[in-house]
This record gives sequence, structure tokens and C-alpha cells, in this order.
Amino acid sequence: MSGFFAELGKQLADRWLKLLVLPGLLFVAVVLAGTTLGQRHAFDLPQTARQAEKLTTASHNVTAAALLIAGVLVASGAAGLLANVLAAAADRAWLGTWPRPLGWVASWRVKKRRKRWSSLSAEIDRAEDPVPLMVKRAGYAYAAPRRPTWMGDRLCGVDAVVYQEYRLDLDVAWPRFWLLFPAEVKAELVAARAAYDRAAALGGWGMLYCGAGIVWWPAAVAGLLTFCTGWIQARDRVDQYAALAEAAVDLYIVQLAESLPDSPQNGGFHHDLGAPITKLLRKGG
Repeated sequence: MSGFFAELGKQLADRWLKLLVLPGLLFVAVVLAGTTLGQRHAFDLPQTARQAEKLTTASHNVTAAALLIAGVLVASGAAGLLANVLAAAADRAWLGTWPRPLGWVASWRVKKRRKRWSSLSAEIDRAEDPVPLMVKRAGYAYAAPRRPTWMGDRLCGVDAVVYQEYRLDLDVAWPRFWLLFPAEVKAELVAARAAYDRAAALGGWGMLYCGAGIVWWPAAVAGLLTFCTGWIQARDRVDQYAALAEAAVDLYIVQLAESLPDSPQNGGFHHDLGAPITKLLRKGG
């Protein structure tokens, strides 16, 4: 057991170093440089060189150098933790799970998006060639909007489309699907989710650098660019994840029906079988 805990501690330390300390070191360096340069002399490199020389001189004192290194490491770790908190905030903002004080804004956004969805649907009903308009509507939302953001609706759209096609409640069915998926399917889904998490992390670091703009305005510019990059990547990753999840359901829904006890499955899966499967998974609810 001691070997297990030693290896676990090593892995946690490596993860802490890679995810928190190393990115945090760059942030701490930016803040220190910004504090030295200030807003009016944002690119005064000679001033930065002079301050770096002072730090180098101070580092000859072993005690001072140890305290300096410890302080930088602690500050770097704290910056990484704060970036993680901001990444979670970006995740909630992008997916439309806004806090209760913003509930009225979310409701207003949902109503506005539903109105646009209904308008596009009416155009589709009137059009002689509805395909281009259907593609346009799918780009706006795959199903009637339920979230105030596109990314939130893209994920909710999978549930809505699956229910519309199969009358299957994906919320209760997904854990069973997960147990049926082969390793390669799980790996694809996990990789897609991890890619989205990395995009959210970029958003968190972007907000953190925007905050550093208080002491050095170039940091705010870099932060804004980083946040926008994370947002663009997140939209793409959410779309990929939703498409993979929907495809996995299409491919394994028959196996799910066949694997359940007392399942009404009898041959191919069709529209009328989803409702009893959903009832079965909800334990009769």
C-alpha cells in the first residue's frame, strides 16, 4: 500500500505541476513585470532588465532566494487554482447554466431564441425547397431552444432529438449506454469532453489575464485574445461532442433495448419502443 500511495502522490504532484504551477509561473511573471513597468511605460524593457538584475543580486542570499522561490511557487499554484475557478465559471456561462440572480436574463434569452427558432420553422413550412433553411435552423439550434446560449442548446438538442426520434429519455438512458459502449467509443467521447475542458481552461486563463490588465494593459489584450480563442474552440468541441453522443445513441440503441430485462425489443428499434424503454428505465415512473 505504501508503494501505491507513493505512486499516487507522484502522479498528483506531476499533475499539480503541469496544470497549475507551470501556467501560473507565466502569469506571475507577467504580473511582476506589469507591476514594475506600470501602464504608462508598458514596454520599457530596460526597466524590466534593471529589476531582474536586482532580483539576481538578491538571490545570492540563500535564505532570500529560498523565500523568493517558495513565494513564486505558492503564487503560481494560487493563480492556477483561480484559473480553474474561472474556467468553471466560463463553462457555466457558455453552457447557459447561469446562477439564479441571472434567471430573468436567461429567460429573456430563451424566449428570444425560441422566437427566432419559430420564425425559421415557419419559413421552412412555407418554402418549396426547405433544405437550405433546415441547415440554417440547425446552425442556430438543433431543437427548440431551452438554454440562453448556443452551446447549451447544442447539448440539450441531443436529448430533444433523441426523444423526438425514439421517445427515449436520454438522461436516464445514458448511464446504461455508457456501460454498453466499447472502449474505443468511450475513448472518443472522453477525448471530445477533455478537448472542451481545455477550451474552458483557456477561457479561465483569459479572464485571469484580463484581470492582470489592472496593472499592465498588454495583459488584458492577451487575456481577451486567449478568452476568445477558448470560446471559439469550445463551440467547435461542444459540436463535436454532441455529434458523437448522438451517433453513439443511434448505433447502440438496439443493443440497449436488447440488454434490458423485460424489454419490449423485438427486432429493429422503432419509434413506438422508446416510450416503454423510458418507462422501464425510470422504474415505472
